[in-house]
Amino acid sequence: MDIKQGIEIAKWIGKNGDVLEMERLQKLAKDGEHFITFWGHYSAGKSKLINNILSRDILPVQSRETTAALTYIRYGKFEECVVHFISGEKIDVELSKLKEIYQNTLENIEIEEIDYIEVFLEEEILEQGIVLVDTPGVNTIIQRHQELAIDAISQSGMIVYVLGTSPTKVDRDFISQIDNCKIDILFVRTKCDCLNRDEEDENLSIEKDRESLSKMVTQQVRMIPVSNEKDSHWFLNIVSIQNELKEISVNLKERIQLAMQQRVNAYVQGYKEELKKQRKLIFDELEGKSSTFEDEIRKYDDQLEDLKEREELAEKRIKSEVSRSKRKIERDIDEFLERSTEKLKKKLNGLVWTPNLKDEARANL
Repeated sequence: MDIKQGIEIAKWIGKNGDVLEMERLQKLAKDGEHFITFWGHYSAGKSKLINNILSRDILPVQSRETTAALTYIRYGKFEECVVHFISGEKIDVELSKLKEIYQNTLENIEIEEIDYIEVFLEEEILEQGIVLVDTPGVNTIIQRHQELAIDAISQSGMIVYVLGTSPTKVDRDFISQIDNCKIDILFVRTKCDCLNRDEEDENLSIEKDRESLSKMVTQQVRMIPVSNEKDSHWFLNIVSIQNELKEISVNLKERIQLAMQQRVNAYVQGYKEELKKQRKLIFDELEGKSSTFEDEIRKYDDQLEDLKEREELAEKRIKSEVSRSKRKIERDIDEFLERSTEKLKKKLNGLVWTPNLKDEARANL
């Protein structure tokens, strides 16, 4: 699936943020640029590592955390740096002044007002379109720079994740996020010269780090142990990073297409998983409602049955009460008639029958 199809799918399901990211990737591919972003903790040695890779003393090292700013290092025949401000303004600055900008000592430039910095170098490794991105670190205290650094990940064709120590919990979280985006990761373990040989074998310590990383990612772990100090034997391994970048540069178009394809596939796979989850939720909800409806129907049926039973009992009770009342009335009538008859008999027995009385009785009859 190509990126155009990925964009169409993202639009169709309303993933506007993903549409913007894929459109940016599309533009980078069209421009022939391949971002290689150096990521990791502040003080892990990212800037010094880039200096050593380029064999140039360009970026400041050991600067305060607050002076860090996102820096894009591109190819340019005229070497300079361009400072972009949050206001939208930009100024050209001599390359020699870059360290002063980072250290917040250059007149009329405040690091908090900087959006990002571009550095143009006439370096063969950058000529084909590789752009090295130096990030301020995962623990920078300038929120805007942190946001830009995270945003740079989404545009990256590869992440060089720099570890100054064994992976921490913060590292695990970021590494997992990057891996989920299907971005190639090259791990570089710096400060290998600081490994304590007396406590543990250096190579064994590095293998432990490699094993820890393998549990955090789905891709095969590629890790290069180095030192930024030239007097350490680990410094020689920086050549391996240079060779990696040269290989990318030689096959840049293919690498750009491959990286873009991996990202699009990751997006589409994510959409599939999301749609599957939504589908399951809908079916679960429907099944749940169906079950609820059945429960309600059973409840109403039980209530109707109970009502019928109550009606039957009430009818029987009424009939029984009517029958009892009828019998009582009949008994009362019988008793009344019996009492009336007795009274009448008594009265009749007390009467003296004379000829005149007999004549009156006959007349009344």
